[in-house]
Amino acid sequence: MNHQGTIKLNTNRLILRPLQLADAESMYLGWATDMDVVKYLSWKPHISVDETKRIISYWMSNYPDPKFYVWGIQLKNGSLIGTISIHSIHDGFERGEVGYALMKRYWNQGYMTEALFTLLQYAFGVVGFNRLEAHHSIYNPASGAVLIKTGFQHEGVLRQYYRSNDGFQDSSLYSILKKDWEMAQK
Repeated sequence: MNHQGTIKLNTNRLILRPLQLADAESMYLGWATDMDVVKYLSWKPHISVDETKRIISYWMSNYPDPKFYVWGIQLKNGSLIGTISIHSIHDGFERGEVGYALMKRYWNQGYMTEALFTLLQYAFGVVGFNRLEAHHSIYNPASGAVLIKTGFQHEGVLRQYYRSNDGFQDSSLYSILKKDWEMAQK
């Protein structure tokens, strides 16, 4: 694989970029404390902007690592509205897992689909992943809709796969393969 790390990526309406400490307040107020956003996620809502700063500082310290992929999702007009990442990377199997969070007021407007589509172009076309996976609580079908729109296929349900802020969650597992992505681009 040709790891490049978290480089700036552009879409029609968005900029995917490394996060900065100046983003902490936007992240904290925008989605990191919103129970509607974090209800089915495995991380707890942030208790202070200082906690958000510590997390962003940790990410910033990892940005030099070419195998580290965490982007802030920014509107071209400047507002930070979410995050998207590739984690749980296994080089030998050329696979990783995608995760994302988006400020509630930007749901159902195609922003996450646009961000994920661009991430897939980068992951398959530049980095060389063969498989990307994603999962979501079965009670959060909107997340699955984003995955399907970008070419992921549903593989099954993992019973009580993880603990969220709402308790143990059955998780819908999705994947997309590089060959499927390439065929869809023709």
